[in-house]
Amino acid sequence: MSEQPVFAGSQGDATASRGRTRTPPHPVDEHVGHRIQARRKQLGMSQNRLAEALGVTFQQVQKYERGSNRISASRLQHAADILGVPVSHFFDRADDPAQSHDNGQEPLSEIDHFLASDEGVALAQAFCRIRDPAMRRSIAEFVVNVAGAHPRPNGDESQAPESGLQAEEPAAAD
Repeated sequence: MSEQPVFAGSQGDATASRGRTRTPPHPVDEHVGHRIQARRKQLGMSQNRLAEALGVTFQQVQKYERGSNRISASRLQHAADILGVPVSHFFDRADDPAQSHDNGQEPLSEIDHFLASDEGVALAQAFCRIRDPAMRRSIAEFVVNVAGAHPRPNGDESQAPESGLQAEEPAAAD
């Protein structure tokens, strides 16, 4: 039995229906795509709007965001201009997108995925509008406690790490 050839052209474009084996996206292409998606969502921009500004279809933007199609350097520069960030923004932490749990923190890719979700953007924006530091700490502690009471999606049922949040001493009355 012969093995199907892997075509290296545009990552992930080959389809099994044409007798080709699909190659998985490169981790850096996925990371850049997730960073594009996260920034687009932070700005409240639709895929259609970004696609129009880039001169591509919204399906192409979807492929960029998944990392299944690589984005050219010139188009990445154009996307950076549209999204109001330097090109380097898309590569932040790309050297270690799957950081281990050894330091007690979530892998950066999980955080990036969350911040690229509609819920992540809404939660971050709402949290930033809370001006009372004590209330922010209370909410953060609450979320840490709720997260610690449930198993992690990857099957790790260990408790969440301590939040590291410290209660602020009340200011002395003058």
